[in-house]
Amino acid sequence: MGSKLIAEVLAAHNESLLALPGVVGTAIGIRDGVRCIRVFAVSSGTIAAAVISDRLDGYPVVVEITGPIRPRLADGSAESPTEPPFHDAGPPPCTSRRLGSLS
Repeated sequence: MGSKLIAEVLAAHNESLLALPGVVGTAIGIRDGVRCIRVFAVSSGTIAAAVISDRLDGYPVVVEITGPIRPRLADGSAESPTEPPFHDAGPPPCTSRRLGSLS
């Protein structure tokens, strides 16, 4: 791996990753026992899934297809969308686009 910590690498690239059409979140995770940067995309047909590098500053990048991510209410039920359903025209609306660490 590079000389930077994985959290520093994600912080440096997070804004540009989230700006890609179809990206709905990022996180630090583990894949095959190795720390990696996880990028969550709406679908495999999005530009994001095709253009994201397989490594960032030496750390592996894993693109995971999650579909749209919507907030949940405190009781666990789905929040009613206030905007029309997402049609792969960019990231869906949400209050926070960065997900916490999955490690």
